[in-house]
Amino acid sequence: MREVTVILQSGDLVSVHQLGNFQVFETVADADASLPDEAAGEGLIAFLKEQQWQVGFATAPVREAVLFHSVRAPATLEPAPGGDATLTAQAEGGVLAAEDGFPEIGDSVEPGQVIARIAPNLGGERDFASLLAERDAARAAYSVAQAEFERVEGLFEAGAVAQSRVEQASADLETTRARLSAAQARLEGSQGSLEGGVAVRAPVAGRIARVNVGPGSYAQAGEQLFRIVDPSRMRLVAQVAEIDAPNLGQPQGAWFTLLGQDAAYDLADYGGRLVAAGGAVDTVRRTMPVIFEFENASGFAAGALASARVRTSRRFDGPVIPASAIVDEAGVSVVFVMEDGENWRRQPIRISVRDGDLIGVASGVEPGDRVVSQGAYLVHLAASGPAEAGHGHAH
Repeated sequence: MREVTVILQSGDLVSVHQLGNFQVFETVADADASLPDEAAGEGLIAFLKEQQWQVGFATAPVREAVLFHSVRAPATLEPAPGGDATLTAQAEGGVLAAEDGFPEIGDSVEPGQVIARIAPNLGGERDFASLLAERDAARAAYSVAQAEFERVEGLFEAGAVAQSRVEQASADLETTRARLSAAQARLEGSQGSLEGGVAVRAPVAGRIARVNVGPGSYAQAGEQLFRIVDPSRMRLVAQVAEIDAPNLGQPQGAWFTLLGQDAAYDLADYGGRLVAAGGAVDTVRRTMPVIFEFENASGFAAGALASARVRTSRRFDGPVIPASAIVDEAGVSVVFVMEDGENWRRQPIRISVRDGDLIGVASGVEPGDRVVSQGAYLVHLAASGPAEAGHGHAH
């Protein structure tokens, strides 16, 4: 037995935690041998065919396979080089829509496509701003007049107002419409027609990811207008901690999970390839970048945060099961091994490595066994009592 004490120290702050006494074994085999034979003590767990048919239930064989140990690293998904472009204003002036309208986030564009125009500033920013304000005021007045006309017209049809009220509201609507048309014409006349001005063209194919301006706004030369992202190819940029960098060796690939999700995405399924494994540690982050490029067949969003696992050169060769087969029972990893089609044996295991959706098992199961791979928690409930798992026959 050994007494375990953990001491945490940061500057002048010291925190001491007494964790108690723990049994220490000389070898892994001795530790495995100390585990109780719980299957023999507990007997078999009945989970009938009628129950299996009513829920998501499946089994998988324990098989021999080669997995790789990995190091955890925070990561981001970024567009591949050439797939990210920021468009800036090449001249000072008013921003106008292109012939096919003003772009919105998510719109697809092709290389060379005109997505907006910059009308040269002929009268100065102050003139443009005053004309723009005049146009916006006329547009607001027209909207109010239109709503009033529709309201009065409804009242007239209900017999609540005289026809003269409708005629007056119609006249006000026509007046505001004329003012709006005149203001729009003065604005466009000052800044040039849609066919004139400086065209803002998409340099790459992709989708509009950011829009910083709107039609009629004023742009300074060099101001960022749009961002275009080509999502067809992406990069996983993992920041491996300095302490883990010596364990990498030659990275053998990677898999990742997205923020808030449990699903594991293996870059091997997306044609992933190693691009770079930085030879230097960032002096601020104390991390080393490892970069993979892959085909974005699943449509991952650029800029998404991920938790990555970068495979090292260290291999595991032994029994492998799906990660979904494992149930955590108060810190003990447990699987349910099939004895026959309706009876299962609870079996604690010791995990050696997780590689994507697969688990390498150090002890507890052997190739040839068959474990519950979907619905394992239901079998866990069945071990607690018939009521929890819904024992009984289907009717």
